[in-house]
Amino acid sequence: NPNPNPNPNPSCRSSRRPISALPPQQHRHAVLCAVGASVGDGPADEHFDALASTVQKYGHMYYHFVAEGLPKFVMLKQAGLPEGTKVLTYGMPFEKEYLDRLGFQGEDLVPYETDKAYSADVLYMPTPTPRITPPREALESVREALDVRVLPEEERNLIVYCTREGSSSREVANEREILQTLAEEFPDNELVVYRAGQPLEEVISLFERARVIVGPHGAGLTHLLFSAPGTHVVEFLFMKDPPMMFWHMSRALGLDYWMVPIAQSHWM
Repeated sequence: NPNPNPNPNPSCRSSRRPISALPPQQHRHAVLCAVGASVGDGPADEHFDALASTVQKYGHMYYHFVAEGLPKFVMLKQAGLPEGTKVLTYGMPFEKEYLDRLGFQGEDLVPYETDKAYSADVLYMPTPTPRITPPREALESVREALDVRVLPEEERNLIVYCTREGSSSREVANEREILQTLAEEFPDNELVVYRAGQPLEEVISLFERARVIVGPHGAGLTHLLFSAPGTHVVEFLFMKDPPMMFWHMSRALGLDYWMVPIAQSHWM
């Protein structure tokens, strides 16, 4: 095959060389577009003097934003973007509290639309974060940027259960019995049920104080990112093509990961 890696969208031109190595005339008007979108020869839908992109596949989903998207924002913050640079992001509602905490203001952000093409005189592209397996350094950089603490062991006494009650998928049928058993078997530890939608400050504080984190695979387990090394993690995970991001995150951050394999799952 004379072209083993064809560009799926010929109208979106790219180069194998890093952008920093391109001559100045090739830096200008760099175009970002969704695979399959048509840019053609006309002007892009939105043009900026300077633009940084944090967009990557699945970045509109909670875990992928926190574990894979936030490291890019941290890189951009540490690099010190020139004044007036806009940042392209998915613009999901859950992003706001995180980006406020990192110092990115709403007027600095551009919500990404898949049917638009974006161009810039100067384009900043942070190092891509591997999907499912973000490196330890990236995760630790997010912890540091969000001011996550490692509390003394005597202050880490919570059993945090991440419920998916009311969700359209992966709701645990015998959850009430599980919670009752946890409370009976560990009477010296306070049992707290984490539910989606809590303020970020409360979420960070809750998982900082966790000794054990339990729950089905889902966005709630993302917050083990805020827990101290040695925290025990128990994930109920389906066995049909199981994504192992929480095992990876646990290993990267020194947490003690355990899996409860679920042979069947109604959602897959």
